[in-house]
Amino acid sequence: MGLRLRDPSREGLLILADTCRHMPGKEAGYVTYLTRAMDRFGNNAALAWELFEFLDGKQAPGADDALRRYLDSPDGEAEKRLLAVRRLHREDMEEEAFLATFGMDSWDNEYTMDHGDFDCRASMTVQGFRAQGKFYGYAWIDSYDSGHPLAGDPYTSHSCGILCEEYREKASLEAHVPDLRCGVYYKLGEEGYTKIYGEASEGLRIEQDSQGRVLFCGMVSPDGFRHGLGTEFLYEDGLLRSIFCGYWKNGERCLRADGGKLQKLDRQ
Repeated sequence: MGLRLRDPSREGLLILADTCRHMPGKEAGYVTYLTRAMDRFGNNAALAWELFEFLDGKQAPGADDALRRYLDSPDGEAEKRLLAVRRLHREDMEEEAFLATFGMDSWDNEYTMDHGDFDCRASMTVQGFRAQGKFYGYAWIDSYDSGHPLAGDPYTSHSCGILCEEYREKASLEAHVPDLRCGVYYKLGEEGYTKIYGEASEGLRIEQDSQGRVLFCGMVSPDGFRHGLGTEFLYEDGLLRSIFCGYWKNGERCLRADGGKLQKLDRQ
């Protein structure tokens, strides 16, 4: 079987690479052609990651070079970039790569109650850091359920804090979703209040005033500075009127959480 082309295109090189990968004894050709395709036509995140997994799975040399190609690619996934940065010990890139794993996801479902022909709607939005496609650590959760139309107002819930390690099944959403393990439930506006849930752990600190109102719920460094994701609670006339959701570094606000992104603060 001939595997040579006079001046192969990118597609031609990829066809040769794929052919070699599935031919016994020709795996080296797969690496050669895939590398040549990226040398000639530019690094591609998907191809670089594919090459990394192939070489790493065989404990073959070149896996780290494939990760460097991944980092040099104009595209790529945040979680994979962080893995590459950490494996290559690129401390200069780690903070930026870690912050890029922050995101938002939503669940939405329409259902009918078993005891009546009532159409209902449930939704949930979560913001936080993700690893292996799942939220972990500190996060914000906003939930809504229209519930029974004769039972009063729809159910809404806002919370922040440390998530359970495992997602839990939520029937109204017909899905497994993040769940708060410890933190604060809160409500804004005329009924504004805060309520502590669980016991703070894993670097989480909940600060209260003399009246027991929560002022801050967020992550702190070992030396006690606010450091990481957190929420500040702002009161007016004794009621919770607004909150600040963001990221602190060594005791100072530096980013705000907005729509699944960490944005730089506007400086006056």
